[in-house]
Amino acid sequence: MFLVMRSLLVIFASVSGYFIVYEIAGNSLAYIGLVSGLLISVLALLFEDRVKRTPLRIVIGGAIGLIIGLVVANLLTYPVMLNFKSRYIELAAYLITNIIIGYIGLSIGMKKGDEFDSEWFAKLFTGHQKDGEPKQAKAQVLQPLVVDTSVIIDGRIAEVCETGFLEGTLVVPQFVLQELQYIADAGDPIKRARGKRGLDVLKQIQTNRKTTVEITDRDFPEIREVDSKLVALAKELSGRIITNDANL
Repeated sequence: MFLVMRSLLVIFASVSGYFIVYEIAGNSLAYIGLVSGLLISVLALLFEDRVKRTPLRIVIGGAIGLIIGLVVANLLTYPVMLNFKSRYIELAAYLITNIIIGYIGLSIGMKKGDEFDSEWFAKLFTGHQKDGEPKQAKAQVLQPLVVDTSVIIDGRIAEVCETGFLEGTLVVPQFVLQELQYIADAGDPIKRARGKRGLDVLKQIQTNRKTTVEITDRDFPEIREVDSKLVALAKELSGRIITNDANL
């Protein structure tokens, strides 16, 4: 579905660029609009991918900074543009001012967003944690979250933990660790890379001060499949399972 949407975006941007330049400069230069639309759509897709991998607080900080920068740029350029007689100079001054000041606002916003206290941000939206309440005490009153191997390998859980939105103790069973280690020691280089990535993600989560992680030795020898063990452990702890597996 996402591939179809991205393909439609590229086609729409390319065709739009072609017809816009065609109306302005004629048929001889219309191909420039086609190429420009294609490049803009590719840059937009690269930007989308970068935003997906950026922590939420930095995205919000950058968006706020960009909006403020563009507002300031328009307030500054509007009275000045009234004195320009050339339409092209007016347009150039408008674009340059908005790009420069907008970029400055974006950079400052992202920098300040990175310094933002995620715990306060989480409290603002969830209203659960009180000032001065230790995360261990908070986690004890919430449902435990039993973590599946697929989520750890995926890696995005580390970013979610960094935002402070994931509440409750993350319970990592020993049999999940064993499965991770087994994948990390696999002969297939792709599987081995995924396993090592999962171990690195787990270390990152454990060092995150906003998250409580518990490694449990609880096992169910009578159950062979890891998925079934996860279900049994979640029932025993009255917790929830975090997984990417649709079957769970």
